[in-house]
Amino acid sequence: MIRKLVIDLLLLALLANGQFMSSHSRSFSSFSTGGGVTDGDSKIILTPHGMSQDDEENRIVIPVHDGFIPPLPCMMANAGTHEHGSTFTKNNFHYQCNNGTAEVIACISDDGAVVQLGRTYVNQGVRHKCNVQGDSVTYEQEAMCFENGIHYEIGDSFRNGSFKLTCRKEGIVIEGCYLQNSLNTILMPGESRIVDGKRHECQDMGPGKVRYTVKSRTFQVVITKLIFA
Repeated sequence: MIRKLVIDLLLLALLANGQFMSSHSRSFSSFSTGGGVTDGDSKIILTPHGMSQDDEENRIVIPVHDGFIPPLPCMMANAGTHEHGSTFTKNNFHYQCNNGTAEVIACISDDGAVVQLGRTYVNQGVRHKCNVQGDSVTYEQEAMCFENGIHYEIGDSFRNGSFKLTCRKEGIVIEGCYLQNSLNTILMPGESRIVDGKRHECQDMGPGKVRYTVKSRTFQVVITKLIFA
């Protein structure tokens, strides 16, 4: 009698709005049982999920003697065959073969870093998550902003010298200029204002470039901020 092992694997990739997500449903093994073939022996035929047991190039036949079933290897489409207890990587997931079941034990970021289950890893403006929800493991990577050694979430605003910056999906943008000696007063790009006889200008110099100047009859202060895409 043929016992067939079915490895259930689901991989989903989504790339939108600067976010990538890949998910894996933990696979479970199942096979049918029946009578012997010859001399009381039987066999197990393993195939990757979705492939026919008649496909001789993508199957493994394991003899079963006297009812003893040896530890089963894992077979995955486009990932080869892996012995029980071994580990291997496919796409953004690191697996361990557990008696025919390929179990996710970690996520792998695109730069090769190992992200443990349930953990988050941030590097160079990209946040990597390895989430566990029930029987599913999901790997996500999301763009962040990185400025002066600090990571910022999309939508966060922060101050850098005389400039107000905001983290957007497309990167860091300059929202305006802080008025000299002020904590909260902001000039929008293209705006100017006279305060105490001095002209304060927040000049829009083109994409990613803003200049803040303070002018009086006796001096001029010029501060320029560049943002590279």
